Amino acid sequence: MVEHNIRRYTCTILYSFLAICFITYCGYRVIQGENINLWNIITTSMSATALLVTSFVIWAWKWKIFQGWLVPFPNLNGKWKGNIKYAFEGKESTRKIEVTIKQTFISIIVKFNTKESHSINFCGSFNIDDKRDIKQLIYSYQNEPEANFRDKSPVHFGTTRLDINHDCTSMSGEYWTSRKTTGAISLKKHKK
Repeated sequence: MVEHNIRRYTCTILYSFLAICFITYCGYRVIQGENINLWNIITTSMSATALLVTSFVIWAWKWKIFQGWLVPFPNLNGKWKGNIKYAFEGKESTRKIEVTIKQTFISIIVKFNTKESHSINFCGSFNIDDKRDIKQLIYSYQNEPEANFRDKSPVHFGTTRLDINHDCTSMSGEYWTSRKTTGAISLKKHKK
């Protein structure tokens, strides 16, 4: 489980608000002189802080400056390509796969495609523990095979656990499904 440091988030937002209040106060002081309306300073600072926090949640969390101390999980956005090794009805096989990850500060969407099926996660989280040197993406999904493959591969649910390498350019792990199948996955980040 990722250990979110709520105190650190709260302090960062509070310090940002106070800095914006000071800058706003100085701006009003230059423009209006001695006639400063405290309510205007507070509302302007609150609006600017809300805009700053929203910008962080949507975009800025990806910046390397925030990684580690404020953002405890890696940025996995992008296309990933690799292989899946699986056993189904006593036969082992390998198939090429493509995975697309769309991630924000508060959510992660994992889309998985093969020639026969596609899946999308309905929940996902990181398991990061620096003390034990663990960095994993874990998600549960629903897989929907193409209509002409459903007689041998019905719609099913599954869970995947992927170990993320140190520079976040590859992941490998395993999956298991509600139809009692298991397999191994290896992915590399696709460079544009």
